[in-house]
Amino acid sequence: MVDVIVELGKILFASLLGGLIGIEREFIRRFKKTIPMGTRTLVLICLFGNLTVLLSDLIGNDWITIMGLIGVITFAALSFYSRYKAYKEKGLTTYSASLVTYLIGLLVGYNELLIAVIVTVVTVIILSLGDEVKELVSVMNERELNATLLFAIIALVILPILPNTVIDPLGVFNPFSFWLLVVIISALSFTSYILLRVVKNGLFMTGLLGGVINAKVTVYQLVSKAKKQPSLRRDAFNGVLVCSASSLASMLIIVVLGTLSFKVLTELFIPLILVSGLILLLFLRREKRKGTEKLKLSNPFTFGSALKIAFLIFIFSEVIYLLTNFIHPSLIYPSIALSSFVSFFATIASIVSLYTAGNISEMTVANLVMVASMVSVLGRLVFIRMGGDVKIFRKMVLPIILWFSLITVYFIVRQFLPI
Repeated sequence: MVDVIVELGKILFASLLGGLIGIEREFIRRFKKTIPMGTRTLVLICLFGNLTVLLSDLIGNDWITIMGLIGVITFAALSFYSRYKAYKEKGLTTYSASLVTYLIGLLVGYNELLIAVIVTVVTVIILSLGDEVKELVSVMNERELNATLLFAIIALVILPILPNTVIDPLGVFNPFSFWLLVVIISALSFTSYILLRVVKNGLFMTGLLGGVINAKVTVYQLVSKAKKQPSLRRDAFNGVLVCSASSLASMLIIVVLGTLSFKVLTELFIPLILVSGLILLLFLRREKRKGTEKLKLSNPFTFGSALKIAFLIFIFSEVIYLLTNFIHPSLIYPSIALSSFVSFFATIASIVSLYTAGNISEMTVANLVMVASMVSVLGRLVFIRMGGDVKIFRKMVLPIILWFSLITVYFIVRQFLPI
C-alpha cells in the first residue's frame, strides 16, 4: 500500500531539486539560446527518476530504474544529435546534468534526501562555474597542475579500496571515513584556491575564498597588506570578517558531509550561520575601492598537503580519545579547544572521525564543533595582531568578541535547555 502523503512529499522534493538545477540552466539560456534543456525539462527528469522507484516498488522489479536511466541516456543522445545538426555544437554539460538529475530523483525515491541535496548543490555549483573551470589550466603552472592531478588520481584510487570499518586497537581509526574527510577538506580548499586564481577580486573576495583555504594565513596577510597600504584598511577589515564567516561555513559542510546527520546540521545552523550572518550585517562596510589585490596562498590540493592534514586528523583523534577515555572524559573539551587553535579543519575532521567510529554522539559532535568554532573565532584576534595594523586590530575587537559571545551563550543555554 502506497503512503500517498509520503509519496507526495517526495514528488514535491524531487521537483524542487530538479528545479534548482533547471533554474541555473535557464539563466544560462538567456545568454546562450542553444542550451537544450531548461527548468521544466529537468524537473520532469527528476520526477521521472523518483517515479521509477515508486513503480519498481509496486511491481517488485528493480530493473525499471535501470530502464529509466537508459531512457534518459537515449533522450540525451537524441537531443545532442539534434542540437549538433542544427548548431554544430558539441558541448555535453547540460546532457550530463540531465543524467545526474535523474539519479537525484532516484535518491529521493530511495529516501536518501540528504545525499540528494548535497549532489544537487554540487551540481549547481559545477554548472555555475562555467568559464572559470575552463581557465583552470591557464592559471596554474605545470608543477601545480601535475601535483593536483596526481593527488586526484591517488585519492580516487585509494578511497574505494579502503576498508570502511575501525581497524586500530583503540577503536578510532576508520580508513575509509578518515581518507574521505581528507579528500573533502582538500577539495573544498582547492575549489576556493582556483576561484581565487581565476576571479578578478579585491580583498573582500580574497578573504571570502581564503577562509576556506587557510584562514589564519589569509587573516595575517590581509592585515599585513593594510599596514603597508592604509588605503586598503576598510577592504582588509571586510576581508577578515568574511574570511572568518567562510571558514565556519566550510566547516559546516565538512561536518554535514562527514556525519550525514540532519540533527547535527540543525543544532549547528543557529549559532554558526545565523550568528555569522548577523555579525556581517552589523559590521560589514562598503568597499572604498575595487581592486585585484591577491594573496599568496599555496595549492592545497597536493599529496603533500593531504598528508599534513591527514597526520593532524589522526593525531588529534587518537590523543583526544586517549585523554578522555583513560584520564577523564571532561578533557575532551579543552583538548578540542587546544587542537582547534592549531588547525581548525583538522580538529573538525577529528570530531567527525570520532563520531563515525561510534565514540561520540550527535549531540556531542554539535557541542565540540561549537567549542572549536568559539576558539577559532576568538583566535582570529591573535593573527590580526600579528599582522601589525593596530587600527584594524582595535576595530576587530568588538565584532570578534560579540561573535564569540553569541556562540558561547548559545552553547551554555543548550546545556541546560537541550534543543
